[in-house]
Amino acid sequence: PVDPSLLGSVDLAQYGVTNLNLDVSGYLPPVASDCVNGELRLYIGDLRIDTTLNLFGQPVTAIVYVAFDAPITLAANPATGDIEIVIQAIENVQLEVNVTNEAALGVEPALASLLETQLVPALGGLLGNGTPLAAFPLPEIDLSASLGQPPNTSLIKIVPITNGALPNTRQSGNTVIYGRLQ
Repeated sequence: PVDPSLLGSVDLAQYGVTNLNLDVSGYLPPVASDCVNGELRLYIGDLRIDTTLNLFGQPVTAIVYVAFDAPITLAANPATGDIEIVIQAIENVQLEVNVTNEAALGVEPALASLLETQLVPALGGLLGNGTPLAAFPLPEIDLSASLGQPPNTSLIKIVPITNGALPNTRQSGNTVIYGRLQ
């Protein structure tokens, strides 16, 4: 189940939606690829959303399938040295809305429109909307024990070069981030 607070500041009551319950399942793993135009992109396919809600007082049960893609940037954070994964705006959204209770079949187009205008931006917010989704530090190697020194006195660290002299690039399907040993 998805906590409705994850939808951010969206006030669904203004659209006649109350008692919203969402259960999200990923049927396919996310994939990152640069096979189209050499741009690194995240592809999400067959994200299933089982939902129950009241739309203007009428109970609605629906199954929604969502697929989309978004550009990804991998870069070094100059302040921390961490490698960050940044997902840009969601693009190429495809929705399939299937209302499963017969009495509410007529609201399917309205529900699809509501999802396109409200759910898609909320998904973008969950994925960061251009702010780092995730970051991980580069490894340090502690050589202290092999040199007969106290722990953490002889470290080899990889430090990214982020001064613009060697910009991050994409080459032959790889993201290249330059660094140096410290």
